[in-house]
Amino acid sequence: MTLKDTLTIKQEKFCLNLFQGMEQIDAYKAAGYAAGKSTTLSANASRLANKDIILHRLAELKARTASSKVMDVTERKERLSEIARARLTDYQTAGLDGSGYIEIGKESPNTAAISSIKTATKFDENGNTGTLFTEIKLHNPVMAIAELNKMGGDYAPIRTDITSKGNELKPSITYNVINPDTKILLGRLENGGRPIINGDIPQEPPKLSQSTDTPEPK
Repeated sequence: MTLKDTLTIKQEKFCLNLFQGMEQIDAYKAAGYAAGKSTTLSANASRLANKDIILHRLAELKARTASSKVMDVTERKERLSEIARARLTDYQTAGLDGSGYIEIGKESPNTAAISSIKTATKFDENGNTGTLFTEIKLHNPVMAIAELNKMGGDYAPIRTDITSKGNELKPSITYNVINPDTKILLGRLENGGRPIINGDIPQEPPKLSQSTDTPEPK
């Protein structure tokens, strides 16, 4: 059993949100904890963040990404920001003759946004005057912005139905049975036993009723 197994679902979400770089109060709300006044939420989030079990879980998560081969939160945000900010004009340069060409080097901005580069040389109908064409495809900036929003906790918590499988939820009614004889009877019924056996439970006293009719003379 790992430390993750000892946390509640909300506590685990809270840890993951903090690990992704969210502020305590944002991580607290995104984990699904009840809303309230900002001061109360901030205090509750701080109290939860300083619990030993939360601190140990965060240390566990950080240990898993301690390798230099694994991107940390800051690097992930920087890469996504490059994708979101890139424009094709970042790699286009105009020549003296007015023609444009592609130029990509170490100093080019937002190169992490480049998805693919294709080049092809095309000739005229006589096979002369070869012209080099370059096609650049960028990663989807909208998806990058969406991921940054998730990491920043800018979206409302997503509610997931894990009980009804999409069907209408019907509330169940629970009765608290106090009478011990009634408990015995209900237990017998649940196990497929006989509903009522003479002598099993005491007979209810007859109900008394009042009549407003005038009694007949004796």
